[in-house]
Amino acid sequence: MSGIVRDENAGGAPLAGAQVSASSPGGNFADTTDPAGGYSFPALPIGTYTIRAAAPGYVDSSLHGIAVAPGAYLAFDFSLGYPALALTPSDSISVLLPPASCDSTRWLVVRNDGTREASCQISWPEGAAKAAGDSVWGIDLEGPTADNLCLGVEHAGNGLWVSGAAGSPSADPNWLYRFGRDGVLSRTLPQPGGGGWGWRDLCWDGQFLYGASAGDIMQIDTADGDTTGVRIASPCAVARGLAYDGSADRFFVTDFGDSIYQLDRAGTVLHAWANPRNTFGLAWDAAADGPWLWCLNDSLAGGPLLSADQFDPRAGAYTGLRFACNTVDPANAAAGGLAFSTALVPGRGTLIALLQDWHDRLVAYDVRPDNARWLALSRASLTLPPAGTDSVRLTFDNAGLDSSLAHRAWIRIATGIAGRTDSVLAVLRSPYGVGGGAPAPAAAFALLPCRPNPLRTRTAITFSLPRGQDAELAVYNIAGQRVRTLLAGGAAAGWRTVEWNGTDDRGRRVGSGVYLCRLRAGAGQRTIRMALVR
Repeated sequence: MSGIVRDENAGGAPLAGAQVSASSPGGNFADTTDPAGGYSFPALPIGTYTIRAAAPGYVDSSLHGIAVAPGAYLAFDFSLGYPALALTPSDSISVLLPPASCDSTRWLVVRNDGTREASCQISWPEGAAKAAGDSVWGIDLEGPTADNLCLGVEHAGNGLWVSGAAGSPSADPNWLYRFGRDGVLSRTLPQPGGGGWGWRDLCWDGQFLYGASAGDIMQIDTADGDTTGVRIASPCAVARGLAYDGSADRFFVTDFGDSIYQLDRAGTVLHAWANPRNTFGLAWDAAADGPWLWCLNDSLAGGPLLSADQFDPRAGAYTGLRFACNTVDPANAAAGGLAFSTALVPGRGTLIALLQDWHDRLVAYDVRPDNARWLALSRASLTLPPAGTDSVRLTFDNAGLDSSLAHRAWIRIATGIAGRTDSVLAVLRSPYGVGGGAPAPAAAFALLPCRPNPLRTRTAITFSLPRGQDAELAVYNIAGQRVRTLLAGGAAAGWRTVEWNGTDDRGRRVGSGVYLCRLRAGAGQRTIRMALVR
């Protein structure tokens, strides 16, 4: 058996270095394509094979049920690549590359649907390409915790800590949850009893967590979730917001329409600033141009229902920088705790908001736009005639990047027509998604929360199987009707990621709403919830 593997992105040119495998119950064989794209298996044993061609950064291709008989000579060619992406400027580009360094290309197709000539200036990177408040990441809290009253959040010790009242504001127990960067729940610890709502918001001083409760700020040992006995008196009857300034060793607390207070460790009020807004969460941002105190505000008159606002503690006033926090169910959404981190996405300032929404969830927002260097454009400008279309090649390179993170950048498109300046989000990630590296080998089958969730155009769904077996992965609407079959039939053991682009089995876009993704394999079944927002 022999053949040639070609690069579909390069017009069918030979693709060197591709891996070609021939697998059967009797054995597995592999070859790497030469500079001419050729591979060969000179003497395969008699049997029925699956032939697979794969290369980093390309979609693999397989042939099943290939029978090898005595004296037979078989030739199979493969074409690997990604189809050109026909995108409008509001769409996003998501690229999966393995953790090992490699590059890949995509096409950005730009359409002009106007009736006059328009120039399209594409420049990247540029300082103005990305605005503060772009959501970069999110996880569902209510699904894994079964807690529909999650309250506070803090990023500490390489984990995300969340406090919850277990759905009941008047009864114990309350809980403290720890999530990894991948959004997987890793610990559930009981809060000490007698707290009613328990800890409303959380902060971190580099060693201990602190939880704001009724009239007190409690020091928390993350080893067992218990309090250490250290308590700081709070001037707020209920402290819904809590933050910590490590440079000055100061705490900040507030409660809805109450003032914003700065305290020392003795509980002495050092400053009190009148707060005209209904603030829940607080987070400290030691930015070079700051520092800033971020406030998660609810029911802001004349503005969005939920918003993140930048507060200047030197001036004791809001700076005017504000962005809306996207909600799935605006009529019923409420604000929760707030955290800030430069470690969640290394080198980037990320604001993490707890939104009490259709499902309590965390959403991370970029508040320190930067210029990533892993994306290059083949051209800086082009001119489109009326109703014309043109393309720009995008090259992604993950050399030197942390493969456990999703890396994002924005491409700014200015058409020259008023109101037609848009940004395209480009996301580069490994097949393992956002997390602390590759998941451990599966001991049983698993279905991880999809990323992103909510989704607008597409989401990645990661699952694992303990052994090769028949499996089915399908999307259902909330009424239980099948919408899309993503996988049906034999699947290999281990981790795998597939994408759903918000369409049904006939390729039609489905409407906004809550959907279920269900994995079935043998006697096992797992289900996750997904929210689609158009």
